Amino acid sequence: MADIKELCRELAELLLREERCLEEATTALKRDRQALASARGSLLEEANRSWTELAAGRSDLDRRRAMLIDRISRETGLEPRAIRVSRLARLVGEPEAGALRRAGERVRRAAREAALQAAIGHDLLEEATRFQEGLIARLAGAAEPVPGHYGYSRETGSAPLSVIDRTG
Repeated sequence: MADIKELCRELAELLLREERCLEEATTALKRDRQALASARGSLLEEANRSWTELAAGRSDLDRRRAMLIDRISRETGLEPRAIRVSRLARLVGEPEAGALRRAGERVRRAAREAALQAAIGHDLLEEATRFQEGLIARLAGAAEPVPGHYGYSRETGSAPLSVIDRTG
């Protein structure tokens, strides 16, 4: 059982690295939103470089996790898809179980926050796209606004709960 304990320590460390990667992604998503709201090209270019680095780091973490899960699978006899933090924690006991559960909770929390920031960014991008399409239609001489498109005013906002109003 000593081998599985070591593998669980490695998994806990890997989960904490994943948490840091997700926190960096969350920061990048917030920065992207600010860059989009400010319409500054230099900020958008910087954001793109940041995502390239994050993607490479995430890819490496995914590869390491897959290899570690394979090793844990061989050691425990569990199918890789059946391996869960809670199941491993029951197998190894303390202190490894506690460290593994804490790392699992931290990465879940970071993943939820990153998903929330991604959803907000997605909403902002959709709203900005609708605004641009409406503006283009008006500039092209459309006598009536295109259905589903609207103008934007900082004073009145562009929708009852406009994402642009909340982030600007």
